[in-house]
Amino acid sequence: MLLAPLVPAGGRLALLDLDTPLPASFNTNWLSADEAARADRFVTASLQARYRHAHLFMRAQLAACTGQTPAQLQFDHNAWGKPSLQPGNDGGQIVQFSLSHSQHLALLAIRPGRPIGADIELIKPFDIQEMRSMARNIMTAAEQRTLTDLVEAGADDTAITTAFLTAWTRKEACVKALGLGLSYPVDQLDTGLQANDTRLVMRALAAGQHDTGISLQTRLLGGTAVVSVACVL
Repeated sequence: MLLAPLVPAGGRLALLDLDTPLPASFNTNWLSADEAARADRFVTASLQARYRHAHLFMRAQLAACTGQTPAQLQFDHNAWGKPSLQPGNDGGQIVQFSLSHSQHLALLAIRPGRPIGADIELIKPFDIQEMRSMARNIMTAAEQRTLTDLVEAGADDTAITTAFLTAWTRKEACVKALGLGLSYPVDQLDTGLQANDTRLVMRALAAGQHDTGISLQTRLLGGTAVVSVACVL
């Protein structure tokens, strides 16, 4: 499934059910030795299969964007683990991507030229008190107040969980786009809790650097999952 409106022109955003059969055109020989080893480290066969499926899908999509074959693609990782195509693997253009998964769903965002980050989370039951405890570690003071207001107003658990996961995926998408992972203080990143809140987030990468603008969008996939995409401007 393509979710094109969430990415700039020339990019692509695709949703995949990892429990569907592998397409006949996919070949596990595309995977690098590192990817194969990572798959084998998962404790169950179903988790191993999901990992392989996600990475084969990623390779197929990136190959279509770069003109390379899926097996030719090689990847580097920065100090925080963000993957990127090695030079010479991008078909002459800088192709940025972000892969996320939540249980059986995978989300792949691809964008030529500029960084992109994407995150997906299935909407599932949460202990409200545990959620509020987590919120103190990842949310700004204003975002925490918004979540508390929802709880105290008697909103149902699904609405509260969806708001929490909206904030979570928006922050994850931002730090993935920045390539900084959990090293970034996300409790200082004001992304909001509303899925229809399309905003421009401005945050400095590090002391002394200019602010970086991030275009942030979120979509709810029915009552199933929350998807957020962040594009560095």
